[in-house]
Amino acid sequence: MSQSRELHPLINYGLVPLLQLVLAFAVAGLLIVLIGQNPVQAVQLYITDVLLSPVGIGQSIYYATTLMFTGMAVALAFHAGLFNIGGEGQGLVGGIAMTGIALLMMGHFTGDISLLLPGFLAVPILFLFSALGGAAWAAIPGYLQAYRGSHLVITTIMFNAIAFSLVLFLLTGWFQNPETPGDPKSPLFPESWWLWKLGDFYQYQLIGLEAQYQEFKDAGLKVKDIKAQHADFWNERAMARSMKNSAANVSFLFALLLAVGFWFFVWRTKWGYAIRAVGFNQTAARYGGVNVPRTMVMTVCISGALAGLATTNIILGNGSDSEHVLRETGLVGLGFVGIAVALMGRNHPFGIILAALLFGSLFQWGEVIQLKGQFIRPKLDIDKEIVVALQGLVVLFTGALYLMVVWAVQWFATRILGGWGFVKEEIGEERA
Repeated sequence: MSQSRELHPLINYGLVPLLQLVLAFAVAGLLIVLIGQNPVQAVQLYITDVLLSPVGIGQSIYYATTLMFTGMAVALAFHAGLFNIGGEGQGLVGGIAMTGIALLMMGHFTGDISLLLPGFLAVPILFLFSALGGAAWAAIPGYLQAYRGSHLVITTIMFNAIAFSLVLFLLTGWFQNPETPGDPKSPLFPESWWLWKLGDFYQYQLIGLEAQYQEFKDAGLKVKDIKAQHADFWNERAMARSMKNSAANVSFLFALLLAVGFWFFVWRTKWGYAIRAVGFNQTAARYGGVNVPRTMVMTVCISGALAGLATTNIILGNGSDSEHVLRETGLVGLGFVGIAVALMGRNHPFGIILAALLFGSLFQWGEVIQLKGQFIRPKLDIDKEIVVALQGLVVLFTGALYLMVVWAVQWFATRILGGWGFVKEEIGEERA
């Protein structure tokens, strides 16, 4: 039995990312101090209004759902040794494909002729077209990388810009909502096609609670009497009122199922084995019988399909009833944050789930800082863009400075813990 230099998986996939996160938060706290604000107040808002608040948790899940799709899109390409930086463009084209088929069914192009399918039939079709749109848009850079040697990073960045221009062209033309000619957005999707949201449950619950509240008022009870005599009712009503607009929706459950499918596909199928073989060594993979160019194109297409699905959460699962529409700004920034999510999650689907939830909570933290920072005392005058800086720091410590943290942990395990924390290696006896 000998000692290897490979850290135990629990340390490599658990402790190391945690330390990277702590370092990122520490530097972000230093930045807050440098601008003359109190980082303790910011952390208190994060804990009380995000981590411990049902509203904050619901909104964090909504943001995390989109990041799970884009994070898995980046991670799958990483496994093939490719860097798909075009998640935003692929997501936008996925939204274009989904909106196109939706408007066709709504009769937007054909006047009075429409086919308004019920939600249980329309929603799977919309999901399918969003994935197909993203895959089709990714197929072009994938082909250029595999068969023409064009670098995927360059082509996907260019395709992001083209996709943004394409969606803006459509939203001011064929996809334009005729009722709002000055606002580039598509017509509102039918309500029966909206994804079921957590807020819907509380809205239905609130109907009965408000009726009961009115009964108390009719009986002559004042608000302070209702609070004192019916505390459970009052707390339940307050919870329903605060959660009625929660955007967390069933696409989160779909993303979780997709993460399980991602794991099975990459580590339990021959196609996943081929993807990982190409990522480790293309020459060895080719020698082993893998069609490298075809595998690269397949990987990029599936990656694009995952990015395309991100728009389902934004359009069909939006928390605002007036925003179930396609906009050119719907996915701005989230495709690139997916890169950070993939890095933080170590390209593993279950790590990506945790990383997406973290980044989703950071997005909600930025909103809380913007909304409540001005009303607490002393006033917390921090722009919500501090979240962008924190995301950049996470990328810095999980990407560029990743080995710095690993080396520090290895040194600590070797010098302080006497080798504890490394994987044990079996070495067989040499035979003459």
